[in-house]
Amino acid sequence: MNNTKSLLKSFTIILFSLIMALSGLLSFSTSSQAQAVHKAPLKVKVSNTEVPAKAEQQAETQFSSYAQALSQIDKSGTNGEYQLGKPFKIYKFNGQEDGNYYFPVLQGEHIKYVLTVTPKNENDVNANKNSANYSVRISKFIADSLNQYRQANTPITIYTNKDGYFAEHNHKIEMIKQN
Repeated sequence: MNNTKSLLKSFTIILFSLIMALSGLLSFSTSSQAQAVHKAPLKVKVSNTEVPAKAEQQAETQFSSYAQALSQIDKSGTNGEYQLGKPFKIYKFNGQEDGNYYFPVLQGEHIKYVLTVTPKNENDVNANKNSANYSVRISKFIADSLNQYRQANTPITIYTNKDGYFAEHNHKIEMIKQN
């Protein structure tokens, strides 16, 4: 009888150990995936905000006509007075740039729009950045979110994936626009 109890106790301990080991492996893979998403932003160096001269020139050229049009349709009564802000880049979670260049369009201290400069086609994506052709568009895009972080004087890094756009600040990631 003692032998049976001892065997049952040993079996229970082994079974419990096996369950704990398996649950530890499962939680490790889940937590390591979660950590990978949260650690990825920390590995990306965003100090490189260089924009190819041709892309910046295209942005400035197109912006002047956009600014005129926006000034004419501006309902705030301030008659526009838009200016092109400093460019920034958006990154994928693997650390690569998304390939576009983004310029905040400011009216006073408020970001009203985002001007996006994009390679025109697949050949331009793979071409030398200073000889590529670019298209330009302007939209509200993430202007409201940028204003929130700007008012809080919070440095951010913006990331994208198939689900949307995310801001990383203070080692936290927050979705700012869903696709």
